[in-house]
Amino acid sequence: MGLKSGLKEAAPFAAMVVVEWGEVGMVTLAKAALNTGISTFVYLVYYNSLGVVLLFPLFIFRTYRRGFLMFGYIGLKYSSPALAASLANLVPVFTFLIAIIFRMEKIDMRSPSSLAKALGTVVAVFGAFVVTLYKGPPIISGTFHSSLHSQALVPQNSNWALGGLLLTIGFFSAAIWIILQIAFNVRIPDLLLVDRE
Repeated sequence: MGLKSGLKEAAPFAAMVVVEWGEVGMVTLAKAALNTGISTFVYLVYYNSLGVVLLFPLFIFRTYRRGFLMFGYIGLKYSSPALAASLANLVPVFTFLIAIIFRMEKIDMRSPSSLAKALGTVVAVFGAFVVTLYKGPPIISGTFHSSLHSQALVPQNSNWALGGLLLTIGFFSAAIWIILQIAFNVRIPDLLLVDRE
């Protein structure tokens, strides 16, 4: 009985790891396709067409929106998978901050859960900055040239500022969509079926 309940408790974490691996792989493949010269819009047509073919039976009775994905893929074209992955980790931070602004979440610094949320927010933001500054283009030019920049991942015509801005808009929109799902599900818990992507 103990092993079965342990596996049942570990299943969501294992699923989360598999989903993250899939997301990183998809972003890396998308960047490789965009570096070959394929248009962002053509890539999105292929991406969505494949999604329709593979997932159509599952989503016949659902409404399906993908508006904010456009920002993410255009941002990926101008940046790298490392930047996209580090900014994707900020979606929970954006969601938490929006929930605080709209008073859906309360902060009590004496509570261990509030302290954990605040610490997690700081760590996620710090981690995104570290990855961006470490893997991004050099801020101060000098004679040192890092071998970490791969031609496949950071093209010469990359514009990290524009790419980062577009990725941030896309991931911030995803956080807003999560907050909207919560608001909808509170008002109409059984009648509304919402999905992020």
